[in-house]
Amino acid sequence: MKKSILAIFVLFAFAISAQAQFTLTPSKKGVNAQGSSGEFELVGYGYVKNTGNTTETFVWRMKRIAFPMGWSSAICDKNICYDESVLRAEFELAPGDSGNLDVHLYPNQVGGTASVDVEVFVLGDSANGKTQDFDFNAWTLNVNNVKRNNVEIYPNPATTKLNINLETTKTVTIKVYNVLGQVQKTHTHTG
Repeated sequence: MKKSILAIFVLFAFAISAQAQFTLTPSKKGVNAQGSSGEFELVGYGYVKNTGNTTETFVWRMKRIAFPMGWSSAICDKNICYDESVLRAEFELAPGDSGNLDVHLYPNQVGGTASVDVEVFVLGDSANGKTQDFDFNAWTLNVNNVKRNNVEIYPNPATTKLNINLETTKTVTIKVYNVLGQVQKTHTHTG
């Protein structure tokens, strides 16, 4: 009986030690990024650390969960920044070593929100992977289809009062948005 219990304990301990030991965590810069859709890129920062006793080959897989049309993304690991078409790659970490795993998002002048999941596992052991979620928010600050009338808008930025001078005799609806793209005020002006 004692030998059976000892054998089970040894197998259990071996199974636990056979699993790769690593962490996948956000860096201090964070995995949530936001900014204007006119910015070149938004970046979410994470890193992987090998907490085991052997050098391991890690695999990352990127999955775009919610993604507006027109957006693109890429990922940088400890070795290289990949093209947006690359959704899976491998890299090696020695014991105690760590490397970045950053998601770069390109909103391309399109506002919206996106979520990207990055799964990391040791090569050959995808059942014991870890996933980090990266969230992005790009707000729209520009307006399409603006006619080039004489328009004055001041002060910018405004907190309680906004002056708008528009040379027109037509009825115009004016909507004021905050930096998150939310309508703050709607006004219909009749000339």
